[in-house]
Amino acid sequence: MSYARRKDAGRGVLAGCVGLCGILGAAALGAQPPLPEGVVGERTQAMITILTGPGGDAAAIEPLVAANWAASALAQRPAAERAKALAGVRVDLGAAELVRLERRSENDVALFFRSTAKGLWLTVGMKLEPQAPRGIVAASMQLDSNPPADTAAAAGPELSPAQAIAQAAARVDALAAEDAFSGVVVIAHDGAIELEKAAGMADREHAVANGTATRFNIGSISKAFTQVLIAQLAAEGKLTLEDKLIRRLPDYPDRAIAEQVTLQQLLAHRSGLGDIFNERFTPEAAAGLRTLADYLPLFTGKALEFEPGTAQRYSNAGYVVLGLVIERATGKPFADAVRERIFVPAAMTASGWLARDALPADAAIGYTREGWQRERERQGPARSGELAKAPLPLRHANSLDLPAIGSSAGGSYSTARDLFAFARALATDRLLGPERFAQQGGLGIAGGTAGANAVLEADFRPGGWTVIVLENLDPPSAEGLARDLRALLDRVGRDGPAN
Repeated sequence: MSYARRKDAGRGVLAGCVGLCGILGAAALGAQPPLPEGVVGERTQAMITILTGPGGDAAAIEPLVAANWAASALAQRPAAERAKALAGVRVDLGAAELVRLERRSENDVALFFRSTAKGLWLTVGMKLEPQAPRGIVAASMQLDSNPPADTAAAAGPELSPAQAIAQAAARVDALAAEDAFSGVVVIAHDGAIELEKAAGMADREHAVANGTATRFNIGSISKAFTQVLIAQLAAEGKLTLEDKLIRRLPDYPDRAIAEQVTLQQLLAHRSGLGDIFNERFTPEAAAGLRTLADYLPLFTGKALEFEPGTAQRYSNAGYVVLGLVIERATGKPFADAVRERIFVPAAMTASGWLARDALPADAAIGYTREGWQRERERQGPARSGELAKAPLPLRHANSLDLPAIGSSAGGSYSTARDLFAFARALATDRLLGPERFAQQGGLGIAGGTAGANAVLEADFRPGGWTVIVLENLDPPSAEGLARDLRALLDRVGRDGPAN
């Protein structure tokens, strides 16, 4: 089981495949949709009980996990550990109800929950083993403030791989013609690229088109690099996930907090640390953010948002702190450590952290409506002139919305090819340490901020598909297209192409 939550400038790691197809049923709020028959229905009901039933603590959830997960999955991650993670999802979701259920294939089911307490949406992708006893082998979870996208692309007959790729290319072309797509798409099957397509403008002012080698701001996908480095350092015995922060950063400004928080809690967004995009993140402050230490004044000196380990809340600040831990453990600047330990062995030749005021010619400029909207709000209702009446245009340069240089929480630049290389390096255990990524069977992560949205979804299993969408437009542009593409690919028959 893995979990991702979208909030503000990014998303967390979502290991496993994402995709929806084959509508089984839907229901109005308050009425549970019908469940599949047989074992699939039993596993589905177990997931519903875990997330919405009585007794939502780990002790109550563990027996359900033990009874419904496949033995192979439990061998990789024990029931007790999975139960703790699921209990954390319940805390973050609050009281919720199942709104829709979709049958993706014989062994794949997607569940859509709406939080009645917080107005959030949780999408659960559940995969069962094909043979008896057909236990759950993977459960991906995505928590979002927006309802799930329409799954019309998922409906339809089975497709051959060639048909799915052709329809995917047509979808990209259609969105580009509407100026609703600007970026690069890569789709790969079994480790081989089947579609690589660029559209839109990298620099509208100078009429520079996006190309397949264009570098994009990938937002919180950068967090995956931080996670890999922490896993490597743990494998080398240079730290443990149970370490209190004070052990690794004895000079951390908030000593009392450092004595409570563990590295595992920072990784899992369960530390209680807040965000970096807050009232202290002013244009003046953003211009001075060039090292990880520069970020500390944005969140230190504040009380924790909750007691460590008692809740889960997306925390960019936590990943800045993890970057500082990495710098201390390696004795190198964070970007240098990532380059040596990830980019070089994975053959990622175009990835790194770029200064917003010195972007190279092959980097896409972000275009955003969000800054314009914030300016409207800042002016207030008193101004009823041209600004308030004007449409929301794409505006040049999201630079004022970004730190001067990104961090271990987000803001690195990469190409679609480089991210594909990263996924392949994880799938083949070439990064020395983070074997769990390969064991979990896949990786899915997204990042987004004003003028940037990126998605990487990779199924590491034989016959698996990889979908990468990079855009220099506001979220959820890339996320919506990725869902459409995944829905098409989910219609490809696993037993061979359709006639």
